[in-house]
Amino acid sequence: MSEIPPEANPRSRGAEMPRSLAVPEDLFYRLLQASPEAILITDLDTRILFASDRAAALFGFSSTAEIAGAYGLKALLAPEERENAETMMAYVLSKGSAPPVRLTLVRRDGSRFLGETSTALIGEAGNPTGFMVTVRDVTRQKLLEDRLQIIYELGQDLALRRDQTEIIQKTLAMAARLLGVDMALCGLLDPNQTFRGFCLSGPEAVLQPFSLPVVDDQPDIRLVVARTNQTIHLDHTDAEPLFRAVPGTPPVQSVVIAPLSIRGKPLGVLEVGSRQPAYFSREDISTLQVLAGQASVALENVDLHDQMQSWLDYLMTLFELAQSISGSLSVDEVCTAFTHFSRRIVPQDETWIVLREPDSHARIAYTSNTASGIQAGDIVPVQNTVVSRVLATKKPVLRQNILPSDPEHVEPLSGEGIASQLAVPLRRGREIIGAWIVESRTAGTYQADHLVLAQLGAYLLSNAIHNAQLYRALQDQMQKLHATQAYLVQTERMAALGRLMASIAHEINNPVQAASGFLELLQEELDDTARPDKIRQYARIVEEELDRVAAIVHRMRYFFRSPGQDGTEPADLDFVHFEATAETQIVDVHGLLENVLQLTRKKLEHSGVSVERQWEPSLPPVQAEPGYLKQAFLNLVLNAVDAMPGGGVLQITTRACTADLPAAGESPQPAVQVIFSDTGTGIPDDVLPHIFEPMVSTKSGGTGFGLFTCYQIVSAHRGRIEANSRAGRGSTFTVTLPVTQPSPGS
Repeated sequence: MSEIPPEANPRSRGAEMPRSLAVPEDLFYRLLQASPEAILITDLDTRILFASDRAAALFGFSSTAEIAGAYGLKALLAPEERENAETMMAYVLSKGSAPPVRLTLVRRDGSRFLGETSTALIGEAGNPTGFMVTVRDVTRQKLLEDRLQIIYELGQDLALRRDQTEIIQKTLAMAARLLGVDMALCGLLDPNQTFRGFCLSGPEAVLQPFSLPVVDDQPDIRLVVARTNQTIHLDHTDAEPLFRAVPGTPPVQSVVIAPLSIRGKPLGVLEVGSRQPAYFSREDISTLQVLAGQASVALENVDLHDQMQSWLDYLMTLFELAQSISGSLSVDEVCTAFTHFSRRIVPQDETWIVLREPDSHARIAYTSNTASGIQAGDIVPVQNTVVSRVLATKKPVLRQNILPSDPEHVEPLSGEGIASQLAVPLRRGREIIGAWIVESRTAGTYQADHLVLAQLGAYLLSNAIHNAQLYRALQDQMQKLHATQAYLVQTERMAALGRLMASIAHEINNPVQAASGFLELLQEELDDTARPDKIRQYARIVEEELDRVAAIVHRMRYFFRSPGQDGTEPADLDFVHFEATAETQIVDVHGLLENVLQLTRKKLEHSGVSVERQWEPSLPPVQAEPGYLKQAFLNLVLNAVDAMPGGGVLQITTRACTADLPAAGESPQPAVQVIFSDTGTGIPDDVLPHIFEPMVSTKSGGTGFGLFTCYQIVSAHRGRIEANSRAGRGSTFTVTLPVTQPSPGS
């Protein structure tokens, strides 16, 4: 009442009935009696002049005569409300009427109730003669409002809970509190048509679990409520044959059973009971329905939360699965890792992963079934099995109850004892490459959720198998490539041998001729006087000349031997993944170049090519594979000789530097450069950009693999080779090598 502005107390105008009415008096009274509200008319001193029949009954009087003229309005007010009433009357005198207000009113017998009153002035403008007060009992409405507020607060509390039992317990306690019942229970309907939940009963409100199965020959009213989604109210339970008391609960005479449901999906029932017959009012029924609605939402939220958590767990498992199988490089590893993780998302007693083969056959990539005698790698016929159906229809197969009598029955891969089965195709684009089959010995194991998870898993498995197959194919191709590269290197060595053969033959011929001549002298000496000092002299000379021949042959064998022939060189140089392993050594670049120049000395002399050395004295050694590096340097020297058919100058320069190379990462690293410059014919401009490509050559009869081999060798050492040339003015090839190689796996 505090919002009503205080006004002066009303003036007394006497107790006579107001006369200033706009309608005939008898019609006015008939209208008042016909009103659905209880109506009182007072004078300005609030003495009651008229009370409708509804007003008399509301306040506990047997007739209107008992109240009219004998009571004042204050007598019908609780003492604590009288001051508020005076303030309200003053407000009405000032404004003409007041909005509805709620006051505590008193009946004739002294009982109280909550009334909602509306008051207006009676009389002509400026000359009021009394008040007309309408009264409505809102006790039950207030009770229902209070209940709804409590239920609303309960709903907020339930919405934050994630435990089904806690929600049921809170709901039952609130039902018992609001409705004052002798028994309250909440039962959830499981797939086996059994109500399971808790019951609250007794003066100490003991909470007990219960289970109530529903069978066809014993129908139950609670199942009717759950299936029809309609509340049922029984004033006398003994008159309803479908009502069965839950074991362990007190006997009740009246019950209200409200459905628990979400969007028409039955969850269970919320039930309250009283020992008194016809105990529940309409407000009680409405209260229980609202309470059931709040509980249904909370229970559904728990179910959704559990489902979401399960899906998050499934997705995390799929993520771990993807990580695990993506790092596997063989089909066997992929299938083993996949099966390990897949057991956490799809239940399975037996697992099969099969890959498609021609003529209705399949290759077993994985099987957990040891009793069948089939092993991974076996190729088996799959006619009239679930595999053939998946491969033919390109669709998954979900069989919840495998029956041989089923006209569409196909045999499980694991044979007898399998009761349910789930099979999904393995796809690569539009192609079906195989199938993943899981089998259970329990009927009804696989549901729609399992099918979704299995399809997600099959997608990951298909990609992983495809990647493993690609990796295997790549390995095969790399092996072929390495073999080809090794053959090209050896071919180039033999080509270099052929190009050096004439000069090497001449170099060998000189000591052989000398040795032959001294052998003749030795023979003459033996046939003649046989002077020991001469024999020793001739023999020593022959030995020296033969040592020269042996040194030449040794150099040739050392350089032109097949890779890995004597264990000093690797059998293969991996041009793609060359690493600093035992294959590499600390190599003196100047010493390596001297060996190459010594080997080509006669070739250089016969071709009229002089060599100018410009070597940096403090050149650091490099980590390299010496045999292959000599091959590259020899090719460059011989190419320079071939480019100067009329003779010329080959300048070889070495220097230390820093360079951005593949082995350096993001910053320059110490490196060594070897520069071969000739004064030859040069390289045509249109050929220069392609000079390191295979089968590109400027020489008549050239193979086109020499510089390609140089490029591969230098690149394998994570170095760089560059060519600069102008036709008729010579060429320059610059080899840049890192001083160190990265450690394996870095």
